[in-house]
Amino acid sequence: MKTHKLSYIILALLLAFIALATTRQPQEFYPVVKVALPDPSGELTINFLFNSRSTLQGCETTNGSIARELFLKCPQCKVTMIQCPNSLDADQKRQISTAALPTPSGRMSNGVVIFNSANPNLALSLCQSSENQTINGKNPIKCFNANSPRPQLEVALELSPWLIAINN
Repeated sequence: MKTHKLSYIILALLLAFIALATTRQPQEFYPVVKVALPDPSGELTINFLFNSRSTLQGCETTNGSIARELFLKCPQCKVTMIQCPNSLDADQKRQISTAALPTPSGRMSNGVVIFNSANPNLALSLCQSSENQTINGKNPIKCFNANSPRPQLEVALELSPWLIAINN
């Protein structure tokens, strides 16, 4: 009798586990970094929004890498926000889409950069400068004017030297 009762308990637990496993939604975490730069004509902000990561650790690693790079290249920059939300608000969804934005923006293969300033020419200049500085990098930024469509960029594939050696 005890064996049947134990079998039923194990079966019930197994069914519950299978039900949880099949109904559980995959987690997504979006790396978001906001940066302020001092400027005589008013505050200039740069907002980074990356495609989702499957783990919180992956998101935090991306944010940490961006913050480190910013501090190295722009010591006067101030990171005002770092977060890993697991969903995007309406404004963030629009930013990551191909829709035109009211401010200059840059698109990377893995996300977007939004340039905001009281001086629209300054924001556009910074966007264009970012494009020029990253043109030969692993993840170049393609700059778009305010109110312009922003198509998705092709994802650049990096081939491992091991794969090349195997195919030769």
